[in-house]
Amino acid sequence: RARQPPRPPPAARSATLAPGRNRPVTSHDRQHDEEQVTRMAPEQISPLEQTIINQTRELGKDHPTVLSSRANLAAQVGEGGDPARAARLYEQLLPDLERVLGADSADMLLGRSNHAHWVGCAGDPARAAELDKELAADMERLLGPNHLNTLTTRANYAGWLGEAGHPDQAAELYEKFVVDQTAVLGKDNADVLVSRANHADMLRRAGRSDEAADEFERLVADQTRVLGADRPDTLALRANLAECLLESEQPERAVEVYEGLIPDERRVLGADHPDALVTRANHAELLGRLGRADDAIAEFGRLADEVGPAMGPAHPFTVAVRGNMGNLLAQQGRIAESLEVFEAILADIEPEFGSDDPNTVTARTSV
Repeated sequence: RARQPPRPPPAARSATLAPGRNRPVTSHDRQHDEEQVTRMAPEQISPLEQTIINQTRELGKDHPTVLSSRANLAAQVGEGGDPARAARLYEQLLPDLERVLGADSADMLLGRSNHAHWVGCAGDPARAAELDKELAADMERLLGPNHLNTLTTRANYAGWLGEAGHPDQAAELYEKFVVDQTAVLGKDNADVLVSRANHADMLRRAGRSDEAADEFERLVADQTRVLGADRPDTLALRANLAECLLESEQPERAVEVYEGLIPDERRVLGADHPDALVTRANHAELLGRLGRADDAIAEFGRLADEVGPAMGPAHPFTVAVRGNMGNLLAQQGRIAESLEVFEAILADIEPEFGSDDPNTVTARTSV
């Protein structure tokens, strides 16, 4: 429900972490990817792939220009939405980079970083974490512990470890990393603030909500001072703070944060921005939990009236808001009003999704 703080990007790459599932790379995959370009019809070959074909003919497959173009192709493929193929292309490229340029070359280190990134994006964060762990050790040996690439790789290792289901270990790594990064870049550096957000996020994922709330609170103050209160990521940190306060059994303080955040998000992001709408829904739900049912019902009603025309009455967010309002009405004994809400939901979603859709079944059960 809360927006998560941004992850640090890998070296020379800025894609977002996207966990999923990845299958192992096989020898057939390697042969297929290496031969696929030459077997495709001309209209199926991208300009960069055609460039690689031409460069290989003119310069030879081991020329640094050809290797660079292959790296660019892998990045282009990943950023185009195929991280699994990007990971395979990098895996094919790395032995050639090592053979031609050396295991300790800058291009080899960058290639390993990007390979780990796309492996993780393709759905194997555990393998990505292991690759980045090994790379961080080599970066430290070659570049030193304070080099920015070494620091970035350590952050990537911690991030992928958390994505792989080990938030406690990731939180420990981030805690040590923030100290080292701060010593190099300074406490007000933007990258340090991002790392602190990631540390707080991992604390929260590990169930250490009290510690996470304390860190988010300090971080909101520092980021507001350094970068400004109206940055979207500052607003997102405040939303995460509210959620951590709620999880650490401080609901009244969470309400205070939400009530300060709602007008700021409306002013900065716009009233119809998804983050602003989610914050209002979270606030209304919390009011209901605290026994302020009338206030919660009124806010859910206003939300439904505002998002219904824009998103449509059958949109999942609209349905969720209306359903929450119907549940609260029923809990208050206002059965006729609750029935009216759920009958309207059923009438809106059954023609859209069919009678067997889970949402339709839930609405019919509520009726």
